[in-house]
Amino acid sequence: MTLATTPAVGTSLLDLRAVSVAIEGVTLVHGVDLRVEAGEVVGLVGPNGAGKSTLLRAATGARGFDGRVSVEGRALAEFSRGELYRRIAVVQQLPEAPLAMTVQDLVMLGRYPHLGLLRRESEHDHDVVRSAMARTGCVHLAERRLGTLSGGERRRAFIARALAQEPRLP
Repeated sequence: MTLATTPAVGTSLLDLRAVSVAIEGVTLVHGVDLRVEAGEVVGLVGPNGAGKSTLLRAATGARGFDGRVSVEGRALAEFSRGELYRRIAVVQQLPEAPLAMTVQDLVMLGRYPHLGLLRRESEHDHDVVRSAMARTGCVHLAERRLGTLSGGERRRAFIARALAQEPRLP
């Protein structure tokens, strides 16, 4: 699998400044500053209910927020959904997908932001999917349905889907 190129030197992959999230008047996240550089591995740690998932949703545009979120030096609002999905991949705490879907089909969904106008997968897309499945140790699960997998197997399949997106910020 080929990793996407990184942004210009001095530009963070992800930059959050004074990010706050309130839902129905209750502040869940307040004034968070976070910067993620290329090559960094960052852990977001805190007790249950501290706002970790809420912060991730804000950082990926899935939840409204106050403050500033930049991806590769550009404001989050400047990106189309497709552009954003080619840059950021997130594996949710409780990801959902049809239980009848096969692992290979789930991982191929990670290629969606890269597909052309006709939405047809290329041989390259299939290569990327095979590589992502190999990296997560789930090649042998390719034809299995999600509903037949253990929790750990299902988690690896969703991680493979995120890797198949070839994001700059996995």
